[in-house]
Amino acid sequence: MTVESYLEFDTCFHLEYSSSITSFIAQPEGFIYHLDDRDLPYTPDFQIIENDTAKWIEVKPFAKTLNPDFLQRFKAKQEKAQKLVLSHLGIGM
Repeated sequence: MTVESYLEFDTCFHLEYSSSITSFIAQPEGFIYHLDDRDLPYTPDFQIIENDTAKWIEVKPFAKTLNPDFLQRFKAKQEKAQKLVLSHLGIGM
């Protein structure tokens, strides 16, 4: 499995031994999200299957998550991910 940081490497152990996670993939296929009138590419750090539900995980040091630019981009990525999950479930938004 290829990961991009020690923090992601450590996350693999948590995911491997979590009883609620049945599988996970590092650097899964990404998607395009929209921000500031632009379409931008995004590849999550992990895709997991937890309790029969696909989810994406981003692993970052806490200090980075306080950056306003990171927060703005992350919110846009979360909104797109939610739409993808609902679309996969056949629920329109």
